[in-house]
Amino acid sequence: MKEATIEKLCEKLVDSYKEKFPHNPSGVLRLHIDRATAKGKSQEDAVVDLCGQAGIEVPEKVTGKLPKSFPEREKKAVEEETFLHKGMTDSEYQACMNGLGLLEGEEIRLQYVCFRHLASPPSLWDGKRRRESKKGLLVFTHDDMIFMQQEGAWSSNYGQALRFPVEQVSGVVSGGTLIKHIRVLVGTSGSSEQHEFINFESTYGEQSIHEVRREIEKLLKGVRQEKKRLAQEALARGTIPAMIFCKFCGTRNKSDRSHCANCGAPLD
Repeated sequence: MKEATIEKLCEKLVDSYKEKFPHNPSGVLRLHIDRATAKGKSQEDAVVDLCGQAGIEVPEKVTGKLPKSFPEREKKAVEEETFLHKGMTDSEYQACMNGLGLLEGEEIRLQYVCFRHLASPPSLWDGKRRRESKKGLLVFTHDDMIFMQQEGAWSSNYGQALRFPVEQVSGVVSGGTLIKHIRVLVGTSGSSEQHEFINFESTYGEQSIHEVRREIEKLLKGVRQEKKRLAQEALARGTIPAMIFCKFCGTRNKSDRSHCANCGAPLD
Protein backbone atom coordinates (compact mmCIF):
# COMPACT_ATOMS: atom_id res chain seq x y z
CA MET A 1 0.00 0.00 0.00
CA LYS A 2 1.37 3.37 -0.99
CA GLU A 3 1.62 6.01 1.71
CA ALA A 4 2.83 9.58 2.10
CA THR A 5 3.38 12.08 4.88
CA ILE A 6 1.60 15.40 5.21
CA GLU A 7 5.01 17.09 5.03
CA LYS A 8 5.73 15.52 1.62
CA LEU A 9 2.30 16.53 0.35
CA CYS A 10 2.96 20.11 1.49
CA GLU A 11 6.23 20.11 -0.45
CA LYS A 12 4.38 18.98 -3.58
CA LEU A 13 1.75 21.67 -3.05
CA VAL A 14 4.38 24.38 -2.69
CA ASP A 15 6.00 23.20 -5.94
CA SER A 16 2.58 23.34 -7.61
CA TYR A 17 1.89 26.82 -6.19
CA LYS A 18 5.20 28.17 -7.48
CA GLU A 19 3.73 28.30 -10.97
CA LYS A 20 0.32 29.68 -10.01
CA PHE A 21 1.43 31.98 -7.16
CA PRO A 22 5.12 32.78 -7.86
CA HIS A 23 5.05 35.87 -5.63
CA ASN A 24 4.61 33.78 -2.43
CA PRO A 25 3.72 30.07 -2.91
CA SER A 26 4.23 29.00 0.72
CA GLY A 27 2.30 31.98 2.05
CA VAL A 28 -0.68 31.32 -0.23
CA LEU A 29 -0.68 27.64 0.77
CA ARG A 30 -0.70 28.60 4.45
CA LEU A 31 -3.56 31.00 3.75
CA HIS A 32 -5.59 28.27 2.02
CA ILE A 33 -4.98 25.84 4.88
CA ASP A 34 -6.12 28.46 7.41
CA ARG A 35 -9.29 29.13 5.40
CA ALA A 36 -10.13 25.42 5.38
CA THR A 37 -9.50 24.99 9.13
CA ALA A 38 -11.71 28.01 9.81
CA LYS A 39 -14.53 25.99 8.25
CA GLY A 40 -13.94 23.09 10.66
CA LYS A 41 -11.46 20.88 8.81
CA SER A 42 -8.23 19.63 10.33
CA GLN A 43 -4.98 20.90 8.86
CA GLU A 44 -4.22 17.43 7.53
CA ASP A 45 -7.62 17.10 5.81
CA ALA A 46 -7.14 20.56 4.34
CA VAL A 47 -3.80 19.52 2.82
CA VAL A 48 -5.35 16.38 1.32
CA ASP A 49 -8.24 18.39 -0.18
CA LEU A 50 -5.89 20.98 -1.63
CA CYS A 51 -3.81 18.22 -3.22
CA GLY A 52 -6.95 16.92 -4.90
CA GLN A 53 -7.77 20.38 -6.22
CA ALA A 54 -4.21 20.77 -7.55
CA GLY A 55 -4.28 17.38 -9.28
CA ILE A 56 -1.69 15.85 -6.95
CA GLU A 57 -2.15 12.14 -6.37
CA VAL A 58 -2.89 11.28 -2.75
CA PRO A 59 -2.22 7.68 -1.61
CA GLU A 60 -4.69 5.71 0.50
CA LYS A 61 -2.57 6.10 3.62
CA VAL A 62 -1.47 9.54 4.77
CA THR A 63 0.51 9.94 7.98
CA GLY A 64 2.09 12.69 10.02
CA LYS A 65 1.14 16.22 10.93
CA LEU A 66 1.65 19.63 9.40
CA PRO A 67 5.30 20.57 10.14
CA LYS A 68 5.57 23.02 13.02
CA SER A 69 8.30 24.95 11.23
CA PHE A 70 6.09 25.53 8.21
CA PRO A 71 3.52 27.89 9.80
CA GLU A 72 6.14 29.67 11.92
CA ARG A 73 8.51 30.26 9.04
CA GLU A 74 5.73 31.58 6.83
CA LYS A 75 3.74 33.47 9.47
CA LYS A 76 4.84 36.93 8.28
CA ALA A 77 4.35 35.96 4.63
CA VAL A 78 0.83 34.75 5.40
CA GLU A 79 -0.05 38.03 7.12
CA GLU A 80 1.24 39.96 4.11
CA GLU A 81 -0.70 37.72 1.74
CA THR A 82 -3.93 38.15 3.69
CA PHE A 83 -3.41 41.93 3.73
CA LEU A 84 -2.79 41.97 -0.01
CA HIS A 85 -5.97 40.06 -0.84
CA LYS A 86 -8.41 42.22 1.12
CA GLY A 87 -11.15 42.97 -1.40
CA MET A 88 -9.79 40.57 -4.06
CA THR A 89 -9.88 36.77 -4.40
CA ASP A 90 -6.82 34.68 -5.24
CA SER A 91 -8.09 34.09 -8.78
CA GLU A 92 -8.72 37.82 -9.30
CA TYR A 93 -5.27 38.72 -8.04
CA GLN A 94 -3.65 36.09 -10.24
CA ALA A 95 -5.56 37.41 -13.26
CA CYS A 96 -4.09 40.86 -12.52
CA MET A 97 -0.57 39.44 -12.21
CA ASN A 98 -0.94 37.52 -15.49
CA GLY A 99 -1.96 40.66 -17.36
CA LEU A 100 0.63 43.11 -16.00
CA GLY A 101 3.05 42.50 -18.85
CA LEU A 102 6.14 43.46 -16.86
CA LEU A 103 9.40 43.78 -18.74
CA GLU A 104 12.44 41.69 -17.82
CA GLY A 105 13.84 43.00 -14.56
CA GLU A 106 10.81 45.21 -13.83
CA GLU A 107 9.85 44.89 -10.17
CA ILE A 108 6.60 45.61 -8.35
CA ARG A 109 7.20 48.17 -5.59
CA LEU A 110 3.64 49.05 -4.45
CA GLN A 111 0.21 47.56 -5.06
CA TYR A 112 -3.28 48.42 -3.81
CA VAL A 113 -6.73 46.89 -4.28
CA CYS A 114 -8.96 49.89 -4.95
CA PHE A 115 -11.52 51.40 -7.32
CA ARG A 116 -10.95 53.79 -10.21
CA HIS A 117 -13.47 56.66 -10.09
CA LEU A 118 -14.26 57.97 -13.57
CA ALA A 119 -16.95 59.51 -15.74
CA SER A 120 -19.02 57.08 -17.82
CA PRO A 121 -19.77 57.70 -21.52
CA PRO A 122 -22.80 59.97 -22.20
CA SER A 123 -26.12 58.22 -21.60
CA LEU A 124 -28.16 57.29 -24.66
CA TRP A 125 -31.29 58.45 -22.82
CA ASP A 126 -30.39 61.93 -21.58
CA GLY A 127 -26.86 62.52 -22.84
CA LYS A 128 -25.55 63.02 -19.29
CA ARG A 129 -22.25 61.65 -18.01
CA ARG A 130 -22.32 59.93 -14.64
CA ARG A 131 -19.58 58.88 -12.26
CA GLU A 132 -18.83 55.18 -11.91
CA SER A 133 -16.31 53.08 -10.04
CA LYS A 134 -14.25 50.24 -11.51
CA LYS A 135 -12.55 47.74 -9.22
CA GLY A 136 -8.93 46.86 -9.83
CA LEU A 137 -5.32 46.62 -8.72
CA LEU A 138 -3.18 49.77 -8.74
CA VAL A 139 0.46 48.79 -9.24
CA PHE A 140 3.66 50.84 -9.13
CA THR A 141 6.89 49.37 -10.45
CA HIS A 142 10.21 51.21 -10.73
CA ASP A 143 9.20 51.97 -14.34
CA ASP A 144 5.42 52.21 -14.61
CA MET A 145 2.12 52.98 -12.92
CA ILE A 146 -0.45 50.36 -13.98
CA PHE A 147 -4.13 49.91 -13.17
CA MET A 148 -5.55 46.43 -13.82
CA GLN A 149 -9.31 46.99 -14.16
CA GLN A 150 -12.11 44.47 -13.71
CA GLU A 151 -13.96 43.69 -16.94
CA GLY A 152 -17.52 43.65 -15.63
CA ALA A 153 -19.00 43.90 -12.13
CA TRP A 154 -18.90 40.15 -11.42
CA SER A 155 -16.06 39.17 -13.74
CA SER A 156 -12.80 37.53 -12.65
CA ASN A 157 -11.11 38.92 -15.78
CA TYR A 158 -8.91 42.00 -15.52
CA GLY A 159 -7.25 44.10 -18.22
CA GLN A 160 -4.85 47.04 -18.31
CA ALA A 161 -6.89 50.24 -18.18
CA LEU A 162 -3.96 52.57 -17.44
CA ARG A 163 -0.22 52.36 -17.93
CA PHE A 164 2.14 55.34 -17.60
CA PRO A 165 5.89 55.69 -17.04
CA VAL A 166 6.25 56.77 -13.41
CA GLU A 167 8.34 59.78 -14.39
CA GLN A 168 5.25 61.21 -16.10
CA VAL A 169 3.41 61.34 -12.75
CA SER A 170 3.55 65.04 -11.91
CA GLY A 171 1.62 64.99 -8.64
CA VAL A 172 -0.30 62.92 -6.08
CA VAL A 173 -2.96 64.36 -3.77
CA SER A 174 -5.18 62.75 -1.15
CA GLY A 175 -8.36 63.88 0.56
CA GLY A 176 -12.09 63.40 0.84
CA THR A 177 -14.50 63.66 3.77
CA LEU A 178 -16.88 60.77 3.14
CA ILE A 179 -15.10 59.09 0.23
CA LYS A 180 -11.34 59.04 0.72
CA HIS A 181 -9.43 59.34 -2.53
CA ILE A 182 -6.03 59.51 -4.18
CA ARG A 183 -5.70 61.65 -7.31
CA VAL A 184 -2.74 61.03 -9.59
CA LEU A 185 -1.78 63.76 -12.05
CA VAL A 186 -0.04 62.54 -15.20
CA GLY A 187 1.71 64.84 -17.69
CA THR A 188 3.06 68.38 -17.68
CA SER A 189 1.45 71.25 -15.83
CA GLY A 190 -1.45 72.70 -17.81
CA SER A 191 -1.98 69.57 -19.89
CA SER A 192 -2.03 66.86 -17.26
CA GLU A 193 -4.59 64.07 -16.93
CA GLN A 194 -6.17 63.34 -13.57
CA HIS A 195 -6.95 59.82 -12.39
CA GLU A 196 -8.89 59.27 -9.17
CA PHE A 197 -8.82 56.13 -7.04
CA ILE A 198 -11.11 55.42 -4.07
CA ASN A 199 -11.97 52.65 -1.59
CA PHE A 200 -8.47 51.35 -0.94
CA GLU A 201 -9.74 48.00 0.37
CA SER A 202 -6.30 46.46 0.89
CA THR A 203 -5.32 49.23 3.34
CA TYR A 204 -8.44 49.36 5.56
CA GLY A 205 -7.36 49.37 9.19
CA GLU A 206 -3.70 49.50 8.16
CA GLN A 207 -3.03 52.88 6.53
CA SER A 208 -4.83 56.19 6.24
CA ILE A 209 -5.35 57.61 2.75
CA HIS A 210 -2.68 60.24 3.50
CA GLU A 211 -0.20 57.51 4.47
CA VAL A 212 -0.90 55.80 1.13
CA ARG A 213 -0.17 59.09 -0.67
CA ARG A 214 3.10 59.56 1.22
CA GLU A 215 4.11 55.99 0.38
CA ILE A 216 3.53 56.64 -3.34
CA GLU A 217 5.36 59.98 -3.19
CA LYS A 218 8.36 58.35 -1.52
CA LEU A 219 8.52 55.73 -4.27
CA LEU A 220 8.23 58.33 -7.05
CA LYS A 221 10.99 60.46 -5.51
CA GLY A 222 13.33 57.49 -5.27
CA VAL A 223 12.65 56.41 -8.85
CA ARG A 224 13.25 59.91 -10.21
CA GLN A 225 16.51 60.24 -8.31
CA GLU A 226 17.73 56.92 -9.67
CA LYS A 227 16.81 57.76 -13.27
CA LYS A 228 18.46 61.18 -13.03
CA ARG A 229 21.61 59.53 -11.68
CA LEU A 230 21.67 57.05 -14.58
CA ALA A 231 21.12 59.85 -17.09
CA GLN A 232 23.95 61.93 -15.64
CA GLU A 233 26.31 58.93 -15.66
CA ALA A 234 25.47 58.24 -19.32
CA LEU A 235 26.14 61.87 -20.23
CA ALA A 236 29.43 61.82 -18.32
CA ARG A 237 30.54 58.73 -20.26
CA GLY A 238 29.57 60.39 -23.53
CA THR A 239 27.30 57.47 -24.47
CA ILE A 240 24.00 57.84 -26.31
CA PRO A 241 21.51 55.22 -25.09
CA ALA A 242 18.47 54.16 -27.13
CA MET A 243 16.38 55.99 -24.56
CA ILE A 244 17.63 59.17 -22.93
CA PHE A 245 16.49 60.05 -19.40
CA CYS A 246 16.14 63.76 -18.74
CA LYS A 247 18.69 64.86 -16.14
CA PHE A 248 16.20 67.39 -14.74
CA CYS A 249 12.91 65.46 -14.38
CA GLY A 250 13.91 61.86 -15.19
CA THR A 251 11.50 61.42 -18.13
CA ARG A 252 12.58 58.87 -20.73
CA ASN A 253 12.90 60.26 -24.27
CA LYS A 254 13.80 58.79 -27.65
CA SER A 255 17.46 59.28 -28.51
CA ASP A 256 16.62 61.49 -31.51
CA ARG A 257 14.97 64.16 -29.34
CA SER A 258 16.86 67.33 -28.49
CA HIS A 259 14.53 68.47 -25.69
CA CYS A 260 12.61 66.59 -22.99
CA ALA A 261 9.03 65.75 -23.93
CA ASN A 262 7.92 66.36 -20.35
CA CYS A 263 9.72 69.47 -19.05
CA GLY A 264 11.27 70.88 -22.23
CA ALA A 265 14.83 70.88 -20.88
CA PRO A 266 17.70 70.28 -23.36
CA LEU A 267 18.86 66.66 -23.50
CA ASP A 268 22.44 67.30 -24.61
